[in-house]
Amino acid sequence: MTAFKFSNIWFALPVLIFALFPSKITAADKTGDEVVWQGISAFYNEDYNKAVEVLTQARDDFPEHPTVHLVWAVSLWLRSQAQDGFEVAHTVLEKSSAEIIPVYKGLLKKYPHDPAYKLNMATTQGLLARVALGKKDWLGVVSSGLKGYQGARAVHRSHPEIYDTYLPLGVLNYYVGRSSSVVQVLGKFFGMEANSEIGLQQINLAVEKGEYARVEAASILAYIYLWIQDDPQIALIYCDKLRSEFPKSAYYHHIYTEALLQLKRLDEAEKSLAFTQKMADDNLPASKKAWQPTLKYQRALLNFHRGNIDEALKLTTASINEFNTELDTPLGYGYLLRGMIYDLKGERRKAVANYRAAVKLENYTTAVTKAKRFLKEPYQK
Repeated sequence: MTAFKFSNIWFALPVLIFALFPSKITAADKTGDEVVWQGISAFYNEDYNKAVEVLTQARDDFPEHPTVHLVWAVSLWLRSQAQDGFEVAHTVLEKSSAEIIPVYKGLLKKYPHDPAYKLNMATTQGLLARVALGKKDWLGVVSSGLKGYQGARAVHRSHPEIYDTYLPLGVLNYYVGRSSSVVQVLGKFFGMEANSEIGLQQINLAVEKGEYARVEAASILAYIYLWIQDDPQIALIYCDKLRSEFPKSAYYHHIYTEALLQLKRLDEAEKSLAFTQKMADDNLPASKKAWQPTLKYQRALLNFHRGNIDEALKLTTASINEFNTELDTPLGYGYLLRGMIYDLKGERRKAVANYRAAVKLENYTTAVTKAKRFLKEPYQK
């Protein structure tokens, strides 16, 4: 299953799935754009009930808007994640995706040459791939994912001035470019550049010139620079912009805290972490539960940097034991940190067990890279 690991990361990135929105050059009817953006801003600020309410009404009022049906489906998915947890949310996403497919087919029949509707149909394939991922249906992930990618690439080739298309292409090129030679060969066979540097350039274009994709592109770059490229200074730029634009988003405050922790700006990180904790505690039950292990990891890292390794060990162990979300990035870093603590305590056998657990996740993060290094040579502060 290693060959398909890149799909796991691709679809697990926060809200990546609706990155393929149409640009201003489309001929599609964009009346109601302001209302649609109200719904989008609501779910980026984690006000999911408002997002669903606004976008449900917008579907009725502006049925030919190229994006409204897609973001409506995403808003239902995000609300279900916060209220019910990710397992129930998979079913919600499957049902909402099935509902919007006939809508886009009808719009394509009416406007067969319009790139906006073609692009949103491709994105819907991405939604179906996300459903398949939740069910561990790897064939479905690859099948739907490739349809989505090929649809986006076709629109990109015909309309390179639609800069939102650079995001899905860039993400795939980045991750496939960092994968094994076998995965890279497969990627090139399906028309990808399979080059991580090209991928980063494409995602940056989506940030700089994209319309709907710019926010998600910035979020993805923050993730990449925090946990894959290991460059928190660049990540901080994106994190700060995102939390400023969407001040009610616990996620954007969380990644801002992470950048500060990695840069060892500890007093600022402590304040930001306290603010994020309050936001998480005020969240919906399932979301609140999902946040706790990640925030405990950050408190552990804060204590570790301040030399309180016993408290760091206690918090890291709690974070690992309570971990309950799909995206396993915090889990990998939890194992890494606990291994480092055990090395400092002279408990090499326990350290090795934790490093091996981090490596086993195969999630492309620097936690895996560092864990492999510390398996060869114990961590020293």
